[in-house]
Amino acid sequence: MVVMARALAIEGHLPQASKLLAQVIRARRRTLGAQSPELAVPLSVLAEVRMRSAMALASSGGSPTFDQSQLLQSADVLLDLALRLGAGGEVSARQRALQLSNSADVLVSLGRSMEAVGRIDEAVAAFQSVGLSATRLEVVDLGTLRSKALLHAGRAADAEITARTAVALMADACPDAAPTSDTACAAAGRALAALGRSLLALQRHGEAEATFRAADSRLTASLGAA
Repeated sequence: MVVMARALAIEGHLPQASKLLAQVIRARRRTLGAQSPELAVPLSVLAEVRMRSAMALASSGGSPTFDQSQLLQSADVLLDLALRLGAGGEVSARQRALQLSNSADVLVSLGRSMEAVGRIDEAVAAFQSVGLSATRLEVVDLGTLRSKALLHAGRAADAEITARTAVALMADACPDAAPTSDTACAAAGRALAALGRSLLALQRHGEAEATFRAADSRLTASLGAA
């Protein structure tokens, strides 16, 4: 039922997913107890559903609302509980990092950009907390998101520095002549696009144009790489 709920959430059926997860959580609490590790997965998926709900509200184009903040706070509480019940193993650390990244994206949409930066830094720490090394692609995507948040906060110079760090990590991952993988090229393209946006905000139009061309090249390569 948890797998079904996650599938419903991915398809955008958030109320149905939330209702199904609530049923699972109630049943497991009743039969296994409130501290059972078996609650960790459905609680974390419910946190994801709350996060998706907040993102859906944020993408509707309206002003930040109490409901968005409440959903985000609820997702944090659920995820923290899931992590405690799951004993904080490797999978939980990775999931925590990904949830923090999603949370940061929502915070940017809500206009709370510096909070988003804090979440991103927490995400990196979550990868490292149990000795789990983040992959290069994950680090790059976190850097790209951090640059976006800083740009939204009006800190274009800091956004440029962060984006350049992400771009440098991908320098050899997607060469023009022989793209290595679709995921690597896509990550490189996203990092370059973030750098281009920061350069544009700094009114360095020539550099921005060249960077956007490089980003387009990597993103196009990502469609053709095997």
